[in-house]
Amino acid sequence: MNTRVRGLSLIELVVVLAIVSLLAGASIIGFNISRTPQMLALAAAQVAADLRAVQQRARLERWEYTAAFSVDSNRYDLARAGGGMVQRVQLPRGVIVVGTTWRDNRVVFSTFGNPDRPGVVRVRNRAGERSVRVDEMGRITTTP
Repeated sequence: MNTRVRGLSLIELVVVLAIVSLLAGASIIGFNISRTPQMLALAAAQVAADLRAVQQRARLERWEYTAAFSVDSNRYDLARAGGGMVQRVQLPRGVIVVGTTWRDNRVVFSTFGNPDRPGVVRVRNRAGERSVRVDEMGRITTTP
């Protein structure tokens, strides 16, 4: 009885590894592409939630609060006018603030939670752009 045990050659092993690598790379790229729109929606929701939070704090504490946006950056600052609370917020990776309609890129919420003026902040990534609006009554909404 002549049984010959045959394993994989080095060339066969390299070919199999190359195919597995290509499939893994394609799935990672596909995952990142599908994740980009969700990151943009998350960033817009985060900005809206933070604006609502400082608006609510202004009402509760009877202090003015400011949200100052760094254009062409992925961060913004939330602060109490008299000092005390300062928070630097960072947007999800790949999302930046592309502009606002407020002078000096900042909005001030009065002690009643009303903004000093209505305006819009826009965030963007590779998937597109979203806006967060603050109207004259202080309603905060996101728009695609």
